[in-house]
Amino acid sequence: MFDWLFPKREPDPTVRDVLRRIESLEFEWNDWYGKFRRLYAQMSRRAEREEAREIPLEASRTDDPSQLHLIDRQAKIQAEILSRRNHAVSR
Repeated sequence: MFDWLFPKREPDPTVRDVLRRIESLEFEWNDWYGKFRRLYAQMSRRAEREEAREIPLEASRTDDPSQLHLIDRQAKIQAEILSRRNHAVSR
């Protein structure tokens, strides 16, 4: 109704540039965030499939309580690390 009394002004060129840059950054951020979410989901699914393939065998596990929560692959790696540490200490 009062448009004729208060005409809309175009923003300054510097303000337009800043607004354009902000929109550009928001678009880029959204793009990278989407890529990260897809990559993280893919890695999670891959880890779940890998853990599902490794069926824990209770007979092959040690009686060490710290190793009961590890899957076979993790237990093997942990044993290698501990053997290296024990070897380094015995020198």
